[in-house]
Amino acid sequence: MRLFKKMGMFLTTGVLALGVGLTLGTNLILEAKGEEALNYSTGFESGEGFTTSTVYNNTTERVQGPTDYEWGTIMGTATTTAPLAGSQQIQLRSYAGNSTIGMAYPKFSFANLTRVTFATKAYAAGSTMTVEYSLNNSTWAAMTLTGTYSTTASTIEAAMPAELSGNQPTVYFRINHTLINAANRMYIDTVKVYVDLTFGTLDHIAVYDSPNKFEYFVGETFSSTGLVLVGYDDENEEIANTTMYYSGFTTDYDSHVFTAEEIGIGITVTVTYSEKTTTFPVDVYAVPTSEYTLLLTGADDFNTTSYAANNGEHSKNSADAVGSIGYYTNAIMQNSTNPVMQWQATNAYMYNTTDFVAIHSIVIRTGATAAAYANNLVVKEGASIQPSTGSTITADQADTTYTYTFSSGKGFFYIANGGSTTYIDSIEIIPVDARSDAVAWANGFLTSTGGICQSNGSTNLTDLGNAWTTLDTSYGNLSADAKNYFYTYADTAIVSAKERYTYIVNKYSLTNYIKNYSGTLWLIVNPAQVTHSSPSTNIHLIVAIALIGFSIVGAAFYLRKRKEI
Repeated sequence: MRLFKKMGMFLTTGVLALGVGLTLGTNLILEAKGEEALNYSTGFESGEGFTTSTVYNNTTERVQGPTDYEWGTIMGTATTTAPLAGSQQIQLRSYAGNSTIGMAYPKFSFANLTRVTFATKAYAAGSTMTVEYSLNNSTWAAMTLTGTYSTTASTIEAAMPAELSGNQPTVYFRINHTLINAANRMYIDTVKVYVDLTFGTLDHIAVYDSPNKFEYFVGETFSSTGLVLVGYDDENEEIANTTMYYSGFTTDYDSHVFTAEEIGIGITVTVTYSEKTTTFPVDVYAVPTSEYTLLLTGADDFNTTSYAANNGEHSKNSADAVGSIGYYTNAIMQNSTNPVMQWQATNAYMYNTTDFVAIHSIVIRTGATAAAYANNLVVKEGASIQPSTGSTITADQADTTYTYTFSSGKGFFYIANGGSTTYIDSIEIIPVDARSDAVAWANGFLTSTGGICQSNGSTNLTDLGNAWTTLDTSYGNLSADAKNYFYTYADTAIVSAKERYTYIVNKYSLTNYIKNYSGTLWLIVNPAQVTHSSPSTNIHLIVAIALIGFSIVGAAFYLRKRKEI
């Protein structure tokens, strides 16, 4: 089959894809230009898979970008600093006393390359640059440059030598910042690569590479990122010329949010390019649900490397270590001097990817110092991932707890920073089940003890001891999250129950059993005052000891008689 009759192994030209709906990112639109076509374009954006850094003095190769289509940099990195377009670019640097030449280059080759264009700018006068090509990724030669490189942003074109233009199956290129032993910077953005391509009239299309994401949860939005089409100029694919389409197509699921009614395997998605269509399948699943409490802190869940180092999807054990909860963060890290969460101004956000059965509240605790409190946080709630409805919490006092209570039945949260740099000690997401079970137990405690405890001092200790044993057991049967809610929070019924609990334990020396996740007792009492037993327990213990004594005597008598026999 002559899939790449003209182009050779076209896949090596860098299959980077632009998902429908993205305005920046890999832009591989095939623009016919006689026999020349735009084959590849990138702005080094995060949506293309480029992770930024702030370290520019690497004398060995740093690799960034999507798998199999990475770029290498020396003395530089992808960065968000002063981009010429979009929000990211590559920046190469030189330093006084450093003789390493900066470079940026794709780590994959191109077939039939004709020219490369890119936006560029020097930080200061004196900066110098070149562009080179290689047919074997070893021996390099200069490309012909058109355009002026200076401190003013401009577009540079680097062309292959005429005798090699558009007729070499494997071509590499690199952009060099050639200044050494002096401080300066070179900015590189919006790289476009053109190749020679002979192609007739499009006859039909097929899926060459499926999208990166083909499994979805209810509430997630369809994305065609990674989808690559192959086009044929003849119905007989054995003799057809072929080309690749990385964008410019549409699907019948663009911007579609999957619903519970669509749960299923092999849902057909139709993609259209130039009035030609083909299909591919995706799978839709119900969102996993969580009944557990999620507790996030700066010290445990974030590092101080950079905001970007913490960006992306995470999974954490629930506060009681029973389940796992997924969540996504952007522009949040641990403060370098105070172990609190530091939220970047206006760019930071967080949301859950694992659905809660229903969330009762989000509790935000500010730091203990005057400089470590939150500013304006927009908290949103909804029934699907990344909800859009909510309100602002102005958490502007240090060492203070702020609570956002959810509407009924909502299982997703979204928290965004709407002010300046924000500092948070911890965020706790509490499910409805934990709160309702804790309050129900508190009401049951009040009812059970209320009928026994008498204000005139005539309380029946046996009845109280029996009730106390039952309450001890029922508290132990609560989920760890419900126990922790009772231990930590101050709903009306819980406050009343704790007050009576304290009175009973201190007056009657009954078992002190209210504990949190880690087994820490809520009530601290004088050890000499508490026997950790109830009256009924004492009676049972005496009977048990007596029975054990009789058993020992009987066993001894039996063994002696047996020995005599």
